[in-house]
Amino acid sequence: MCSDNTQASTPSLTPYSGQSDKEIEAWFRWKYPNGATDKSPGAYAAELFKSRPNRDDPTGKDEWYSRLTGAQLAILDDAKRVKGAEKDEKKRIQFRGRYDLSDEESRKYWALRDLPPVGGKMVEWDRARDMLRKRKSAAPRKNADLSTMTPADAEQHRRKQNAEAKQRSRARKKAEQAAAVQLAPATALASTQAAPSDDIAALLAILDAAEIAAENDEANRK
Repeated sequence: MCSDNTQASTPSLTPYSGQSDKEIEAWFRWKYPNGATDKSPGAYAAELFKSRPNRDDPTGKDEWYSRLTGAQLAILDDAKRVKGAEKDEKKRIQFRGRYDLSDEESRKYWALRDLPPVGGKMVEWDRARDMLRKRKSAAPRKNADLSTMTPADAEQHRRKQNAEAKQRSRARKKAEQAAAVQLAPATALASTQAAPSDDIAALLAILDAAEIAAENDEANRK
């Protein structure tokens, strides 16, 4: 305690527990002559924590915390808030990239996390993520840039694309065969436009989209 009282009586630019408000203000003016920024509380907190006793001195650490002033606690809270906001922003940017969203879209959906839960569940947030996952899975594949590949990698990519095209072709034939089985009875065979079941129709639509994407990919390679 005595050492801190002595330190407080002499103006100091080195943060310590129990530092006076005037000394804190002087530190910020010295460190940020052009004005404090969002990073300022974190910088002060980092310097302040350097004055903490070692881990093997729990009593000293308790005394250190007990001497923190209201101004210092407020600065530490600000530093924690800014740090949390930075982490949250990084997660939002990752979320934006994961679902290929514009910055405006990502902020709109990201804000849904702050809505109050309903029945213990984040209904709107869960609904938005489910919608984005479905939209992403239904989107056509992005074309690979063969110009950035080595000849060996490009050839391997072409073989993979050809194999996938054959798989889609086989799957489409099976779907068409299944659709034919589910057509109207023989009395309605005159009309060959009978629609397959909803499940088969959905599968055919997916295969159509996959074939279109493959054709676009092939056209871009040429």
